[in-house]
Amino acid sequence: MLEDQTSEQALRALDVSDTGQIPYTLFIAGCVDLVDDKLDHMLWKVFGMVDEDCSGEMETVKFLFNARGEGDFQAPGRMMRTLLAAALLWTVAAEDMELAHMKEEFQVIKSELLERLKALDEGRMLQAEEDMPSSVVERLSSRYDELRKVDDSISRVLDNLWLLICGTLLMYMHVGFALVETGTCRAVSASDTLVKNVLGLCASTVGWWSLGSGLARGELLGGFLGTSGFFGSNLVRPSPTGLTAIWPCAAGSCPTSLAVWFFDWACCSTCCTIVSGAVLERARSSTYAVFAFLLSGIVYPVVVAWTWGGGWLSEFLEVGYTDFAGGCVVHVLGGSGSLMGAVLMGSRHDRFEQPQAFDPHNLPLLVLGTLFLWVGWLTFNMGSVGSMHDAASAALAAQIAVNTTLAGSCGGLVVFLFRYITTGKYDVVGMCNGILAGAVSVTAGCGNVHASSALAMASIGGLVYCGFSRLLRKTRIDDPVDASAVHGACGVWGSLAAALFDWGGFENYHGRNGWTCLAGGSGDDRACLEGAFPKAILVQVLFLSSVIAWASLWSFLFFKLLIHVAGFRIEDSIEEAGLDSSELAQKKAYSLQERESPNSWRVL
Repeated sequence: MLEDQTSEQALRALDVSDTGQIPYTLFIAGCVDLVDDKLDHMLWKVFGMVDEDCSGEMETVKFLFNARGEGDFQAPGRMMRTLLAAALLWTVAAEDMELAHMKEEFQVIKSELLERLKALDEGRMLQAEEDMPSSVVERLSSRYDELRKVDDSISRVLDNLWLLICGTLLMYMHVGFALVETGTCRAVSASDTLVKNVLGLCASTVGWWSLGSGLARGELLGGFLGTSGFFGSNLVRPSPTGLTAIWPCAAGSCPTSLAVWFFDWACCSTCCTIVSGAVLERARSSTYAVFAFLLSGIVYPVVVAWTWGGGWLSEFLEVGYTDFAGGCVVHVLGGSGSLMGAVLMGSRHDRFEQPQAFDPHNLPLLVLGTLFLWVGWLTFNMGSVGSMHDAASAALAAQIAVNTTLAGSCGGLVVFLFRYITTGKYDVVGMCNGILAGAVSVTAGCGNVHASSALAMASIGGLVYCGFSRLLRKTRIDDPVDASAVHGACGVWGSLAAALFDWGGFENYHGRNGWTCLAGGSGDDRACLEGAFPKAILVQVLFLSSVIAWASLWSFLFFKLLIHVAGFRIEDSIEEAGLDSSELAQKKAYSLQERESPNSWRVL
């Protein structure tokens, strides 16, 4: 408890305003300190410190203390002083609590700083290459191993997820093929066209699982074909608790064998579906399913073994083939089979005598199918990166997306303008095929060319399509969807352009490596391979020749065999009437009835 003099000095030491008037808050704080028996006397002295101009306010203060005369403060005043003292105690307690909380926060910050300083000291010791205690070395090594395991696990999950997502979205290409072919054919064969596409997809799936994946990804025999992994035997392996997935890692990419199989299947089934459009309205659907099985089980996987499977073309002349996303492996192979099928199956009856009768019967389906194909194409090309675990693979996928988008757009514009200039009319079918032609033209080199190069490749590809399509009509080869022109001719051009437009140019050739140049030498002496450009062109010519010869030979044998043994080519009478009426239980693709509309137009 303060003495009178001390308390009075404390009160007089308080700052006063310019008018000499004590602020109320300081006044109350001083009063609360005077809670002894001499409080009445000191309060009166305090009142005397206030200017006469504030006499009215002081009367109010006296009233609050229930003062009844000079120096006379009785019980009601004591109650008010008690309340003021309680308020002060509450304030002090709150300040103590806040101070304690601040101390706790300070201790936490102090601990964090000490931990960071400790790690910094250890890092400085590492940089200075000083001797460290064995306990520190063991702790750092253990922590490093833990972080490395977590990083590897995340990388594997991302690689696996990337292939699964892209493989799933690749199914949009089958939706697109089905819609394009259905819109292109006559209405009397629309249902059969859908059946043929779905049957072919199912049959090619079984072919890839049973034979194809083993020939493509199994242990290589002389760099030519695989000899293991048939019927899915290389996808999982036994474990003490049952089965476990196999994680083959190569070049930093670690997806499971299951994910690789799934994405490879999507690519294989796409290649088989290309042939479907070339034999539209002439092929028996059940027999076409057999052809799709043979193509996916024998023909396509061997080409994959030569290239993506690490076969003889992968390191030929130190350079190897250049085909990032299947411009040759998928599209040239499918286009070669399409051309062989269109030639051997013959043209549709009166196709060139009455061409108007074979115009596409449903343009909306054709356009919608083209857009679905474009979406699938993006995932096809981006998925060919094979992984998504670091910044380089993510950036490469983005570059591929840009190239594919620009190529499709430019191809569509070039063909649209070319047809408009030559015919004076808008050609919707030509525009759609131009989009596909541009996408095919950049597929082989989508990972090793600049965006400006992609535009040039697609522009030339559009003109290549127009020229080859006209050549087909001149030679009276009936290819309803121009599959051999879009996929075959543009695939050949795109495979050559992938080497010609490589962003490394003549000095540092990149090829299928994407961002990285092809390296020569061994060990630490590996550097960008010089003089690789002429070799790359030579390898591409050999690559194209081998794929075209292989695909054409087997397609010729399979078509000939199935035509004579299994009735692959339907009879002329069935063709003229339409396959829906003779081959299907559901006779009509469309259930439409003619009726009178309210506006007097007759509609279907």
